[in-house]
Amino acid sequence: MVGKIVKPAEVCEHCGAILKPAVTQRFCDLDGKKIPKDVYLSLSVFWIREGDAKHFEFCSWKCVAEFLKAPPFNKRAVRFITLRYINAYQIDFEKDLAEFLSAFKEEERA
Repeated sequence: MVGKIVKPAEVCEHCGAILKPAVTQRFCDLDGKKIPKDVYLSLSVFWIREGDAKHFEFCSWKCVAEFLKAPPFNKRAVRFITLRYINAYQIDFEKDLAEFLSAFKEEERA
């Protein structure tokens, strides 16, 4: 999802020029929560039989992990998946890395 338009663009009725751009808001593709500007996690899935990728946005690594573990997600039909980079130049690198590792950690078996 690229973003939902919450306020349409203001367009000049005479010449069609855009006077004010549209206001968009991003929402998590798993739980529907609003995502703060520039904080979303993007994921692209490239399917084996489809030419184009499908793009998803999530509010947390937990939502990414739940999406990938969900039954409707057919792992056999996936060619590859791209995730957002986790890099040391991020402001919250340690927090982001910890959340990523926690979300994908295997549940301990009893």
